[in-house]
Amino acid sequence: MATADRALSNADGSEVQLFGNARVVRKASKPGVPPMEFRGDFLHAFVNEERVSSNKPVEIIRGNNRFTADNMTFNNLNQVAELKGRVRGTLVP
Repeated sequence: MATADRALSNADGSEVQLFGNARVVRKASKPGVPPMEFRGDFLHAFVNEERVSSNKPVEIIRGNNRFTADNMTFNNLNQVAELKGRVRGTLVP
């Protein structure tokens, strides 16, 4: 699910750019696994490739854990988030 103040998509909807209060939520993959949420002023979603990236500051929220970074790339297929720049995180036990 994705929301933003403004969005721009290609013809087949496989690539969506979200501008202003951008938010992408990945539902929980299994019971007991919290959803993952990406927030920022700009998010670029590649729907078919299951990727989200941004060259602007972002916040990632998963349960009570929070991370911020200057930019990021997340690949849902291999479950890897690459955070760059000033990265900060809070892990709650």
